[in-house]
Amino acid sequence: MGTLKSVLFAVACAVVIAVAGLNGIAEAATCSTCHDMPPLDATYRNITTGAFQGNHQTHQPASAAAMNCSICHTDSVISYPTNHRNGSIEVSKKLKNYSAAGKGRAGYNQSRPYQVSTNAIFFNQSSLPVQNSCSNVNCHFESITPNWGTTTLFASPGDCSQCHSASPATYSHNRHIEKYGNNLTACAKCHPDHTVAAKPFQHATSAGNAGRNIQLTVGAYDGSNFQYLPSQSGSRTVGTCSATYCHSSGKKGLSGMVSTDEPVSPSWSGAALDCKSCHGASSTAGSFASQYGEPNYANAGAEAAGANSHLKHVPTGAGAAVCAKCHQKTTTTGTTLIAGNQHTDKFNNYTSNTGATFGKLANKTCSNISCHSGGGIVVGVSNAQWGATLTCTGCHGDDTVGTLSTNHAGHVNNTAVLGTNYGCVDCHSSTVSNNTTVSTPASHLNSFVNLSSNSGRLPRYSGAFSAAYSCSASYCHSDGKGAYKTIAWNAAAIDCKGCHGSAAAPAFTSQYGEPNSANAGAGVAGANSHQKHVPTGAGAAVCAKCHQKTTTTGTTLIAGNQHTDKFNNYTSNTGATFGKLANKTCSNISCHSGGSAQWGATLNCESCHPRSTLSGAHQYHIDNSTAAPAVYLNLTSNTSVGSKHNYGCSVCHPLSNSSHANGTIVIDFRPAITNPGSLRAKNSSGINQQSSAINGVAYSGTVATTGISGTAGSSVVCNNVYCHSNGGNSGGSVLTTTTYYASPNWYGTITGTQDKCSMCHGNSPNSSGSWGTRVGSPAHYNTSWLGYTNVSSGHSLGFHDKNIYKGGNLNGLVNKSSGSPSAHGNPALATTFNCNACHYMTVTTAANDKNNVCVKCHYSGGSASVKNPANDMQLIANTAFHVNGTLNITFKNMTGYVIPAQVRDSSYLNYSSSWRRQDGYKTTNSAEHWNPKTTPSYSGGTCSNIACHNSQSVKWGDTGGTTSCQSCHTDL
Repeated sequence: MGTLKSVLFAVACAVVIAVAGLNGIAEAATCSTCHDMPPLDATYRNITTGAFQGNHQTHQPASAAAMNCSICHTDSVISYPTNHRNGSIEVSKKLKNYSAAGKGRAGYNQSRPYQVSTNAIFFNQSSLPVQNSCSNVNCHFESITPNWGTTTLFASPGDCSQCHSASPATYSHNRHIEKYGNNLTACAKCHPDHTVAAKPFQHATSAGNAGRNIQLTVGAYDGSNFQYLPSQSGSRTVGTCSATYCHSSGKKGLSGMVSTDEPVSPSWSGAALDCKSCHGASSTAGSFASQYGEPNYANAGAEAAGANSHLKHVPTGAGAAVCAKCHQKTTTTGTTLIAGNQHTDKFNNYTSNTGATFGKLANKTCSNISCHSGGGIVVGVSNAQWGATLTCTGCHGDDTVGTLSTNHAGHVNNTAVLGTNYGCVDCHSSTVSNNTTVSTPASHLNSFVNLSSNSGRLPRYSGAFSAAYSCSASYCHSDGKGAYKTIAWNAAAIDCKGCHGSAAAPAFTSQYGEPNSANAGAGVAGANSHQKHVPTGAGAAVCAKCHQKTTTTGTTLIAGNQHTDKFNNYTSNTGATFGKLANKTCSNISCHSGGSAQWGATLNCESCHPRSTLSGAHQYHIDNSTAAPAVYLNLTSNTSVGSKHNYGCSVCHPLSNSSHANGTIVIDFRPAITNPGSLRAKNSSGINQQSSAINGVAYSGTVATTGISGTAGSSVVCNNVYCHSNGGNSGGSVLTTTTYYASPNWYGTITGTQDKCSMCHGNSPNSSGSWGTRVGSPAHYNTSWLGYTNVSSGHSLGFHDKNIYKGGNLNGLVNKSSGSPSAHGNPALATTFNCNACHYMTVTTAANDKNNVCVKCHYSGGSASVKNPANDMQLIANTAFHVNGTLNITFKNMTGYVIPAQVRDSSYLNYSSSWRRQDGYKTTNSAEHWNPKTTPSYSGGTCSNIACHNSQSVKWGDTGGTTSCQSCHTDL
């Protein structure tokens, strides 16, 4: 077929020539008649196809015409003259009359070095024609072209650089290439896409002799002289691009997005733009300053085209990378764009990154938003709509909604226990300035618990997001003195002991939260006297005695309390009063009887209860002339020394007193307690409970069970207590029954005229004195003395008592008289026999003017009578042996005792083993003075070696008919 075409081609030419020459009328041949139009290209002269060496196909349009050929060949080819078949190839000496400014004419280089001819170029047709390049042609960007017929070039888009730079570096090209990539697809964003044409390089073939103009396919460009050829672009005025989506706010032309505030059109030669140049360039009312390019137009509200919540989502100082939280497919840094990104694809591309997650719903709504849940810390977070106005409750809930995580409720909605509700700023001051204002957005929505305090409490948070993260170094969870507690955020509710009563090295067990660290002493940081101020079992309300502005119950706090204000808030309540002085010292302390004390100091009972100031009958029970004991409390016995009684506090008050120092007087006479002491043990067993009386309130209970009666502060009487008894059950085999008597009024006064002895056991010893008859031992006083019925007598004055006040002179019986020879009343004639004879350690005087018998002669208040003794029995010689729970028998040294008995010389031998005779029998001027020779003793109710009984042993209980004259005078 190709051969036939060649033959036909030759024949046709001959025919055409012949016909034209012969007739001048014939149908003219076309270009394609001989060599196709455009001519076919091949690497050699192909007589089959008619192709020959060249690049005609790439330089001509698919339907080429003669005028397309004239661009490189002379205009003579337009009319198809047959004379162009002269065996020569003719190329225009100046391609389409084009001359590149400063470079010369555009033409075909016939020889090397390249030299453009001033005339038309001719060279012979042949199967291997001369192949050379063109110079200064506008269609090749005024550059030297590859040799004609080259087949390896202009075959792919990458060959664009054969003419002009495939990556233009002028003006803003680089910035766009960086964004869209270095490829023809990127060029097609703004320029015609020649890659989709049938002949991608054909756009240069129409260069002709004119400059090539810049063509844009998007927006509008307002510059001048669009020619881009190097020799033509010198006078170009660079303009601006406008009406382009890629330089808009991002809302231009989008469905549901109304562009009301677009940025200024950028200049092609201007400085590099940042994100703010397009997105954050709003200046209309309601706009805000964009930090990193976040759209800054006023929020039109949820569901509106102008909805804008960027202000809330871009915290101040957060850094541009914050943009990636919602636009991770566009950018990871907030300043650079991801290759192949979705930045200018006219879609709202918001997709979370690893730092934030959410689900996209219709109508600009997000669900399951990690930023609204603190990375999962907050549960049950509601969906949020873009442009909507949210409060803190939109994500967190609040104190009333109750959706705050873990132990928030215990801090923000717990006034019943805390006394106040802590606000967000108390623990998150680095994030918020109050409960509704985020002051540091960079610390908000960062999926991290930013803990900080605005009150100096210095909380610290540790632990990953888990059920066991904890707070430490927080003043709110400290002992108040710098020992911080680590509290797990999900821990069960703690009580006061969780912070205060949990010392690392406890000195004692805290009951209610009282600090239990060891006391470091007065005036130092570690001073601690709480153990002394919180009695066992006192109840938590005891805390309110000193901290009434903090708590009234000890378990809950007062509203608006001062609990965690870093001050030692100690203020008394109605149950305790005091004044606060410097250096942890209190004054006028009601619990300390109005005294002063320094916190941490070691006090004794005297510090609060100065003995000289104690009320009522304390003056009769306590000797304030002795050294104060460190502790009164455990003194349960008679510690008297000398002439004044001194009893321990626990004789009358409880060993363990939860009401101590709270203004309550507690009396405890119970004998059935552990270690009751020698006195309390002898109280009536009917006293079986503690008895208490608050100031001004009457004692409760009966006398039999309470041991006291009356009204505190005015009139109180003790009952059923050993101290006010006849002394029974004190030892020995007699007087084993204790008879209890009511005490004098505690608040009364015992005068010197009152018979004190008769208050308990009679006087000398069994007379009816100021207090009536008191039952004592029958050996001291009975109505059957020496067998005489209904005769009251006993060991009251001396020997032979029955007739001692009767009889005449010198008849063997002694009269009462102070003169001789009468014995009684004259110590030189007869020694008075009384309590002192057997209880000499207790009393030393025999005279007693309070006895109703003695008072007949010895009385108080009379004239300066010699009958009035200098001392009377109301003075106890040694109180240690009086009311001490023990029978104290100590015989007086009887040497020098004088007895009035007159024994005949013949009978004296019967008594000489016990007595020494000093005078004869019945002398006129003197009585017998006998001195005992034996030392008496007492044991188990029996007296031995008693001179008074002529050395006979007698039993104390042998009285009345049991005892007779023969009991002592065995020779009768």
